[in-house]
Amino acid sequence: MLEYVQKADSIGISVITQIEFLAFSNLSEHDAKLFEKFISRIDVYDILSFDSNMIQKIIEIRKTNKVRLPDAIIAATAMLINATLITADRSFRKINGLEIVSF
Repeated sequence: MLEYVQKADSIGISVITQIEFLAFSNLSEHDAKLFEKFISRIDVYDILSFDSNMIQKIIEIRKTNKVRLPDAIIAATAMLINATLITADRSFRKINGLEIVSF
């Protein structure tokens, strides 16, 4: 995973990933502060309600892959910005057209 990060033109996460991480019930204060420092140095991609391409991609992913809405949003974000998704979540493997690196 480190080699992908080192070679990346930019690093970013979906706002959904940010919410999921910070809402984790067992998140320590130290980890929350570390994560806040991390996201201050990367791009956080949000969902714009007026972005019809994003909305259509999310709908397409949900219909064709039967994934949870947050995962569809994360996948659509990665696909629309032509990013590689680095994840430990195996459910993303079934989404055609999504470039992933598993760890």
